[in-house]
Amino acid sequence: MNEPQKVTRYCPECKAKVTAEKHKFAKPQICPKCKTRVLFVDYVNVRPELTPDLVEFVDSGNPLMQPKVQLIALFAVVALAIGFIGAASSGITLALFIVAAITFALGVAGVAYWLDHSTEANQLRQSYRSLLETAEELHRQQTALVQQCHGFQTNFGELVDAEKAAIQKQHARLLADAAAEREMAADEWSAVQDRVSEAMDEAKTEIASYEAAAAAIATKYLAEVRKGIKSKLNSNNYHKQLETYEKAVEFCGKKGYPVEPEIYESVKAELKEDYAEAVRKEVQRAEQARIREQIKEEQKAERELEREMKRIAAERQAIEKALAEALAQSQDEHSAEVEELRRRLQEAESKGQRAMSMLA
Repeated sequence: MNEPQKVTRYCPECKAKVTAEKHKFAKPQICPKCKTRVLFVDYVNVRPELTPDLVEFVDSGNPLMQPKVQLIALFAVVALAIGFIGAASSGITLALFIVAAITFALGVAGVAYWLDHSTEANQLRQSYRSLLETAEELHRQQTALVQQCHGFQTNFGELVDAEKAAIQKQHARLLADAAAEREMAADEWSAVQDRVSEAMDEAKTEIASYEAAAAAIATKYLAEVRKGIKSKLNSNNYHKQLETYEKAVEFCGKKGYPVEPEIYESVKAELKEDYAEAVRKEVQRAEQARIREQIKEEQKAERELEREMKRIAAERQAIEKALAEALAQSQDEHSAEVEELRRRLQEAESKGQRAMSMLA
């Protein structure tokens, strides 16, 4: 099995060298030396461009083939030829001339070699200093870029955290509103649903198997619906209550607990009987109300008759008293005043008799 490839990277802050798997350097890490979270860099891949002098020096190939070295060699050959011709014409021995020529050639070669390598060393020193300056500048730029990138990442992280906090706050507020709405909705459950829930709890504790418990719950639910229908049934809503019971039966059937046809028909018959009973009770209530109203009317009439009888009796007594006084004061029993009083007395007695006949 191939092991993950490890690479070497450098801390831009303290220049510490760290070796680890390549994917770990994709994100900023904490430097083990300076304890700073930085993005480690690869200085090996930083290759500054060569200066024009160094490019010329590198491209020139062999130092002895440079133009100034060749010029020195040409001057040396010309000087050697002139010296050879002068030696031959002046009578110097050939051996001595050869030794002098060799010595002169070696000197010229040494001078050329020294000049060449001195020039090469100067160029290398200049190129080295240029490379150092370029590398340092690249390092500063890279460090600035890394720090800027780290700053961007930090700012981006802060923005993300702030936005996340705002979203979480809004989400919490929405959850709180939703919870409040759920509580309000829960408070609006009807009494029938509460009784169904209680029936479900009781059935689950009393019945061992789930199927039996569910069947018992369905039965209890239908019983509660039946009880509610019976309490609400009157002479005007029979079809509405029957539809309510049919919907309850349909609901139980959809949940896997169909109601037996015999039970459905028996409940329907009971509902009809309850409807008939409700109609009878309503008729009885109407009759009782009519009787009570009639009794009230009769009692009212009796009270009015009693008041009329009392009024007639008082009027008769007053007339009798006035008649007695008139007879006592007048010697004529057939005077106009006496006759008028007798007529009024007779009229009052007639009213009293009629009132007595109405009361009877």
